[in-house]
Amino acid sequence: VLATGGLPTVTRHAVWDRKAAGVVYYRTANVIDYPDLISSLEFSPWYGPDGENAPFAFSLSYRVGNRLRDQLATGEKLILRAHVRADVGTGNYNVVRAEIPGTNPALSAVLVYAHDNSRNTGGANNLTGVGCNLEVARVLATLIAQGKLPRPLRTIRFMWGPEHYGITEHFRGHPDDVARIEAMVNVDMIGYSQSRAGAVFHLYRTPWSHPSFMNDVVQEFVERIGAENTISIRNAHFLAARQTEGFLDPLFAPTGSREQFHYNIEEFWGPSDHEDASDGSIGLAAVLLNDFPDVFLGTQDDRPELAGDPTQMRRGVALVASSVYALATADAANAQALVHNSATKAEARLAKDAARAFAMVDGAKPEALSAAHEEARNMIRHAYAREVASLTSAKEVIGNAAFRALADPVIADWKAREQRALEQIEQAAAAT
Repeated sequence: VLATGGLPTVTRHAVWDRKAAGVVYYRTANVIDYPDLISSLEFSPWYGPDGENAPFAFSLSYRVGNRLRDQLATGEKLILRAHVRADVGTGNYNVVRAEIPGTNPALSAVLVYAHDNSRNTGGANNLTGVGCNLEVARVLATLIAQGKLPRPLRTIRFMWGPEHYGITEHFRGHPDDVARIEAMVNVDMIGYSQSRAGAVFHLYRTPWSHPSFMNDVVQEFVERIGAENTISIRNAHFLAARQTEGFLDPLFAPTGSREQFHYNIEEFWGPSDHEDASDGSIGLAAVLLNDFPDVFLGTQDDRPELAGDPTQMRRGVALVASSVYALATADAANAQALVHNSATKAEARLAKDAARAFAMVDGAKPEALSAAHEEARNMIRHAYAREVASLTSAKEVIGNAAFRALADPVIADWKAREQRALEQIEQAAAAT
């Protein structure tokens, strides 16, 4: 069958239900700009409803697939001969580990992970993450060795391995190692040309089940890189002998572009290795740094030299290195900065959640008011509980004394404001 759409759905309907011999699939995404891209496909599941082996499937570009469709539409008979050489067997996955030792080996480490490349169709996913973390390790190790950066308190551990299986198998084989990890930064697809690949940089925060101050530490560096590498009219010098674009303090690579750095701060999302680390069976606080979408993903042009931009990679390296070093050096000495950073960022999130809660009640129809009222109350309660738990996660890092002095007053104020917000929700519901 010649088809577009999701391969699992096509296989189910065409092969298992209607007994087609196999699938010839052609790509329909981004066809105006890239009509010759050929997608990598995966069967899911890898077997039929009664345990049958997967059929064959061939992937074509839009240009070729559309031509075949037009030929079939005219009534032309097409004969396909398929020859597939493939086998299924056991193999090995390698996991590489390197460390920058901290001054206090008793403290839990900061884990920096990037899965290696497993697709035979390309490598920007995730040779970019592998290369980024290698450069982060090189830069930090060099600066520490030269005495330009103090050695961190915590060990910074770098790991490279297969996607999903590297994390799950490591901690399955070494369950005691979970307690030795303070936080995990997962780097999966980074340094992309935002214009050519259509990508935006994303920070995906930890799930609510793993509240952590690390979210706000990493977010701070994302926002700094973003502010310094985004064009603003206030930073442009129109009357200077050499006019500038309007960057505040740009970070460019000599062979890279002069593009801006567009980014989003988002709630938890997978799928990548941080998802496995965050699972309850492992239970790490893990964030994802990722460029997405990518028009070249899983195609023959999924190559770092095509999808990537040295300027964006340099920004990514600076961001990852700064984030993991800050996490590895966090202690009572910088408790004030850590608490103030988390508290101020929490204020923005709490205000957004309050606005959503009030909008639920204010816009509810009479028959839906009761449900909207209860959902608004839930949103307020969960928002404050989330922020209290996130800030409390810093106690082990900054110490009890600093936490009592700096964080306890913030939490007490939040609890009082939570009650006021709930009362305002009640008043809004009564007036609607």
